[in-house]
Amino acid sequence: MALGINLVLVFVAGVIAMRDDRNDAQRIKAGRLWQRMHLWATVKGLAMQPLNQINERVDREAQLGMKPRFGKELEELLGGPGWRGVFTFRLGYPTNDAPESPRRSVEEILV
Repeated sequence: MALGINLVLVFVAGVIAMRDDRNDAQRIKAGRLWQRMHLWATVKGLAMQPLNQINERVDREAQLGMKPRFGKELEELLGGPGWRGVFTFRLGYPTNDAPESPRRSVEEILV
């Protein structure tokens, strides 16, 4: 459950992948892509939820010098060497409405 939004059991899993996950410009583009996809999904009545566990396991394997079990599986899923999954997520139909985000008025932020 993310922010009180449950997704029904039928969902789509996705990955934002890039060639060089240490390139800051590419990482910013990946973040922008996630934001745009998330806004698009919301407009279409869909819900999205980050799934960070896979990426955390890949990073942990590398950090601890472990055999790359999760890293290898993710690499194969992405089409082989050279691609790095940097953001995994799921997309589905929400079972309830998300609470609205609090927003400040224009007058409060104009200088």
